[in-house]
Amino acid sequence: MEKKNTFWTEMARPVVVLVVICLVASALLGFTNAKTAPVIEENIRIEAEKTRKAVLPAASEFAELEVSGEQAANGVTGILRATTAPAMSSPWKRPATAAPSSSPSVSIPKAKSSV
Repeated sequence: MEKKNTFWTEMARPVVVLVVICLVASALLGFTNAKTAPVIEENIRIEAEKTRKAVLPAASEFAELEVSGEQAANGVTGILRATTAPAMSSPWKRPATAAPSSSPSVSIPKAKSSV
């Protein structure tokens, strides 16, 4: 018995099967993207905030500023302004007026002479 080479078995059927496979795969990818996009965006935001805090640990928050056309033309994609919280006094911090020294200074009281 000879097989008949028809248009359906040779051309149309493989095309239909591949189209169905593509539609199912696209639907599954779209569903997965819809479910995971908010989580991914939140993780990106948290990671960016951690990075900003690592670069400027004294900053309490960051505000995004507008990028001008000239800045955008020069490759600037974003500008942030860091604001700091009011400074808290700490007994471990050096006063702001003290100049930094290259070596620690130690003061030793003089002993009273008993003579």
